[in-house]
Amino acid sequence: MTETENPTARPTVDFDHHSAVFADNWREVTKDLRSRCPVAWTEAHGGYWVVSRYDDVKKVALDDHTFSSDNDLMGERKGYKGTAIPSPPMQLIPLEVDPPRFNEYRELLNPKFSPGAAEQWRPFIEQVSNALIDRFCEAGECDIVKDLASPAPAMLTMKLLGLPLADWEDVATPFHEISWAVPGSEMYQRAIEGIFRVLGRLSEELSKRRDTPAEDLLTFLLDSKINDEPLSEEEILKICFLQLIGGVDTSTGLLSHAYAWLSEHPAEKQRLIDEPELLKRATEEFLRWASPAPALARTVTTETELGGQRLCPGDRLLLSWASANQDDSVFENPDEVNLERWPNRHQAFGLGAHRCLGSNLGRVQFQEVLKVTLRRLPDLKVDLAAAQRYPSLGQVNGYSTLPVTFSPTSPVGEQLPLD
Repeated sequence: MTETENPTARPTVDFDHHSAVFADNWREVTKDLRSRCPVAWTEAHGGYWVVSRYDDVKKVALDDHTFSSDNDLMGERKGYKGTAIPSPPMQLIPLEVDPPRFNEYRELLNPKFSPGAAEQWRPFIEQVSNALIDRFCEAGECDIVKDLASPAPAMLTMKLLGLPLADWEDVATPFHEISWAVPGSEMYQRAIEGIFRVLGRLSEELSKRRDTPAEDLLTFLLDSKINDEPLSEEEILKICFLQLIGGVDTSTGLLSHAYAWLSEHPAEKQRLIDEPELLKRATEEFLRWASPAPALARTVTTETELGGQRLCPGDRLLLSWASANQDDSVFENPDEVNLERWPNRHQAFGLGAHRCLGSNLGRVQFQEVLKVTLRRLPDLKVDLAAAQRYPSLGQVNGYSTLPVTFSPTSPVGEQLPLD
C-alpha cells in the first residue's frame, strides 16, 4: 500500500476494500494502516476515509449524531449513503436508519432477536445440521461450505421469515453473491437482479399472510405497529432485506474460517470436542479473529476531527471492524487464535446503538452447527490448497469453496423439516 500527497492535504492511500489485493492481504494492509495512517483517505469508489484503529472505530460507532447510518437513496432527507461503499441498492431497516426512528424499529424487533429468543432455535439448527451431514457422511468427503456452512444458516433465515426450506438456494444465492462480488462486475449485477426477484417473492408472500397468518416474521411484521401506525410493505421488505443479507452469509463465513483453522490445529479441535464448555469463548475468538462482517460505512453530518484529520459534512467513512479486532493495543498477539481469550471486547458485531440485531442468533447458529460437525466428523481435514477464498471482502470475509475429508460415518436418520 502506498501513500501519496493530495492537494487537500488528506493522507491519501492506495486502498480498495473490494480489491483482490486487500482480500489476499487484509491483515498486513490494515496493520500498516493502523501504524502509519490510522485515518486515511482513498479515492476508490468516489472517495472515503478508512478508519482502522480500535479506539477511532469505537468513537465513530458510538456517535450517531456526527456519523450517520442513513441510506437516503432518493434524496428525500439529506442524501446520506448508508452503511456500504458503494451504497446498497435498497435501504436496510433498521441498520440504515438514524435515531429516533431507529430506536422505534429496534424496540419492535429486539424481542424477536433477544438471547432468550435465539436459544429457542437450537433444536431446529441441530436438526438441520444433522440432516445435512446425513447427506454426505458416508462419502468421506464434501465441500463443507456448499454442503453445510451455506445451507444451514440459509435454512434458519428461511424458517424465520416463513419461507419453504426447500427453496433456500434460490433465495440465498443472490445474497451470497452480493456479499463478495466486486461492484460493477457481471456477478454483482446478476446478484442485484436476483435480490429484487426475491423481494418480489416476499411481496407475494406478504399478500398470502394477509389472508392466512402464520407463526413467522412476515406475519409478525404485518401485525406490528409503531406509534399506532402499521408498517408499510416497503418498510417490511427493507427489514426482510436486512435479515437475508445478515442471516445468509456471515455465519457461513465464520463457520468456514473456523473449519479451516481447526483443521490446521487438531489439538485445539480436540479440546473443543473434549471441553464443550469452551465453545462460548471460542465463538467470541473466532468472531474477533475472522471478522466475517469486516466493515461498515458512515456519512459525516457535521465538520469534526478524527485521528488528527479534518472531516467534512458528506464525507464517507469505512469503519474497519476487522482492523479494530487486530489492534495490538487492545488484543495481545492479535494474529493468533486463543480459544480462552477473555475478556474479548471485539467489534465483530459493531458497537453502539447499531450493533448487530442478529448477534445472539448468529452466536447460537455458529455454536450449534460447529458442535454437530465436531461430534459427527471429528477428524475433519480441510484441503486448503483447493479452498477458494472470497475474491472481495467488501461485505463478508469467508470461503466460497472448502473441500474436506473425514472418516466415513453412518447417517443418524435425521430429516430436513421441509414442510
